[in-house]
Amino acid sequence: MKIFPKIAACAALVALFAFDASAQDTKKPWKLTLKHDAVDVLVVPYTNGSSQSFYFMPFEVKNDSEVAAPLGLHFVAHVGTSPKKRRTHIALPHPDAELFFKRMARDSSIKNVQEINAMKTLEPGQSVKGIAVFGTFDREWDKGRVVVTGLEPRAIRTRVRDYGNAGFVLVHRAYAAHNKKVRQRAGK
Repeated sequence: MKIFPKIAACAALVALFAFDASAQDTKKPWKLTLKHDAVDVLVVPYTNGSSQSFYFMPFEVKNDSEVAAPLGLHFVAHVGTSPKKRRTHIALPHPDAELFFKRMARDSSIKNVQEINAMKTLEPGQSVKGIAVFGTFDREWDKGRVVVTGLEPRAIRTRVRDYGNAGFVLVHRAYAAHNKKVRQRAGK
């Protein structure tokens, strides 16, 4: 009997204040919630008698905010027996595995990561079910980690409000809150 280890994905509920130079006061925070199952193996049988194994992770993304949230998800699995033998697997479309999983789950609405990103935005309260398929792992792997990005932008361009177009641009998502505290301490 073969036992396939499970991988817990590193994903968190994130909230982010998004600003841009033209409409700083009108933007509201958005957040995406990611719920997922453990990474598992799926063996897809073919009509010629052969089969292929794929590692996959079912998930659901939901927009819990009051504004539309952009979609740019990216799932990467790092697996191996040691840091020197670690391999990287990116979740890419695998039509055979996706079709087989949809049939098993009896849910044709499940999308792969690229199909979800093609939606561009997720409206408030909307959720979408997906499957991240990583392909075939080395059979001897015993350690793994799944990294999920795209639940928040890595950096946002924000302009210093007091200086308008003459101001400088700083790439940091927490800058607006920091700038407000600095101005309060400095007074006039």
